Amino acid sequence: VIQGVIYVEAPNVVTFTARATIVGLIVTEDNDLPIETCQLKFRGSLTTGGVEDLPDKKEFKAVKEHTGTFLLAPGFGLTVAGNVGMINGLVAADQVTFRGTAEGKMSGPIVSLGEDYTMLMEGNVEILVDRSESGSDPAGVEKVWGLSLVPDSYTELIAGSTRDVYPWLSDEERTRWYEN
Repeated sequence: VIQGVIYVEAPNVVTFTARATIVGLIVTEDNDLPIETCQLKFRGSLTTGGVEDLPDKKEFKAVKEHTGTFLLAPGFGLTVAGNVGMINGLVAADQVTFRGTAEGKMSGPIVSLGEDYTMLMEGNVEILVDRSESGSDPAGVEKVWGLSLVPDSYTELIAGSTRDVYPWLSDEERTRWYEN
């Protein structure tokens, strides 16, 4: 059983195997190194507890206030392959991969941070994300709300004229909006 905060410096490839139990959280050094040199890998059985599950000891007092996050790994790839009893909290890495017979339950969101990477689920993967008891503000994450339209990612179907679909727009606004 590993308790507390695990800080991983870059470059580093860290592998947890055969019934790893972590109570606390994992954070990494943000970096611009090739992702192949910055990896966290969980193989075999993984069980976690949140920082709130740490013992009531002086050395854990400040850490216990940072709830809702299990892994913050900017600049790192994360691979989970095997049984996950429960991951308590947010999991965020530049690249997130669930592989093989990965299955389990997560109590927080899964976030793929890397713009150049996609989240992968390969093999027989079954992950249940149950956020019913998770807080809305995981430690180490700032909420930024926004909406960006990506026109090439969808097709807009318009039945009838733009006047029928967008009656609140003037003819000039409708023409300008529709042409753009």
